[in-house]
Amino acid sequence: MQGISLPVLPKSIQDAVVTTRRLGIRFLWIDSLCIVQDSPPDIEQELSQMREVYKNSLVTVSAASANGCDHGFLNVRSETNFGPDLEIPPFTLPFLCPDGTPASITLKQLGEVKIAEPINGRAWTLQESLLSPRTLIYSKIQLFWKCKAAFHRDGGHLTWNTYSSMTGMSKLRFGEIGKPDADGQVGPPGSKFKFPVPLHSTLARQEWQEVVKDYSRRRLSVPDDKLLALSAVAAEYHLVMQTEYLAGLWKEYLIFDLMWMRASTQSAIRPASPRCPSWSWASLDGEIIFKDMGLREFISVVDIIRCSVSPVSALVPFVLRLM
Repeated sequence: MQGISLPVLPKSIQDAVVTTRRLGIRFLWIDSLCIVQDSPPDIEQELSQMREVYKNSLVTVSAASANGCDHGFLNVRSETNFGPDLEIPPFTLPFLCPDGTPASITLKQLGEVKIAEPINGRAWTLQESLLSPRTLIYSKIQLFWKCKAAFHRDGGHLTWNTYSSMTGMSKLRFGEIGKPDADGQVGPPGSKFKFPVPLHSTLARQEWQEVVKDYSRRRLSVPDDKLLALSAVAAEYHLVMQTEYLAGLWKEYLIFDLMWMRASTQSAIRPASPRCPSWSWASLDGEIIFKDMGLREFISVVDIIRCSVSPVSALVPFVLRLM
């Protein structure tokens, strides 16, 4: 095989090839092409390397505005230009009534401005967003650049926090996460800004729960991929947590991680066929949240007697088999 004719590829992949070439990058990794889709051994082998693929990429191209692979993302964008905080103050417009009487009407913004970026509803794309060191986001409204140190756009004043709020995604960006030091304090490595917190408030654990909340509201075409589609992120957090991974929860923080609940009575359902322990948030399909413990000190009255899971594969240790 000498190659693939560009016109036969789906529009989003065509656009990705055009973007890669214009950036002067020689290689492009696309999961649907680089993983043999009907080969379980190849899928298992490639999935075991997802964390390294994302983390070591030069840049990830995010087709945020595309509804599917046939839609494309190099399209004419909306001309809407949002301010830095999306707050539009009330304003008054004068006008004349049919009889010539002067009058006025006052307009004010109702609620937040929301933009539905299709990519933020897909479960598999979360770990791409979190693990990639640099991302070009082809949004419905404009082009964004996101990395660990900065967030830029091709005009306008949107910040990362504002864009995240508009699209309903987590504001979390991976930087350096860490556990408490010998004095029980946490903070960025090398930073003088450290502070004592209770066990349940360690940065890594709180970040993990933010990841889970965002992930749980996203859609999976294959529900049994619930843990698989988050396995690369779990592998990254395991480097910091240094404790056993238990079907979406962490052994050292199990008491706190068990404090999840459905976001609403209709937000999550339990599938007919169980895929993991019922005490795991991953046993449900739908959005979940965690009990906010804040910075309050408390004494646990719970003892964990025993808890164990078994990996489905040695190659993908963060996908588990129900025991």
